[in-house]
Order: sequence, then structure tokens, then C-alpha cells
Amino acid sequence: MNYCPNCGEFLSCTNEVEQNTDNNKSKTGWLCFSSIILAITALVFIPPLLGGLGIYLGYKVKKYGNEGTGTTLMIVNSACMILGMFLGAIMSM
Repeated sequence: MNYCPNCGEFLSCTNEVEQNTDNNKSKTGWLCFSSIILAITALVFIPPLLGGLGIYLGYKVKKYGNEGTGTTLMIVNSACMILGMFLGAIMSM
């Protein structure tokens, strides 16, 4: 039996579930790409802000069902944020 993941109602048609899964896959693709771009940019510009946004996008990817990818994105963004802050401190000396 198929139930709606949002409200719990019974779904009579499996197409609705498949469409919802496809929408989540397309969302996670854009979120992954954006999170990687934010990680790279956080190395140079405003690391706490951009790294924090990348961590949030990684959390959203994890919430949509890609747990491994989401966790990896959060770790990469955290590392880039910390490295960007260190690079900023070294460059200011």
C-alpha cells in the first residue's frame, strides 16, 4: 500500500509516488551542485556565511533522502569554511 510521505493519506495511484521521488532527485541535484559551489567559494569569500549556507544545503540533501551525499557535503563545507578562515587570517598578516 502506498501512503503519502507528507500527510499519510492512502494513494491509489503509484504514479504520484514516482513523480514525488523524481522531484526529490532533481532537487537534490541542484542542491548538491550549489553546495559544492558554495564550498569552493567559501575558501576565498566570506567563509562563515558561504560555508554555513553550504552546510544547510547539505542538510537539505540529507533530508530529501541522500543521507551519504548530504553528510559528505556538510563535512566538505565545514572543512572549506575552516580552511577559508585560516587562509584569511594568514593572508591578513
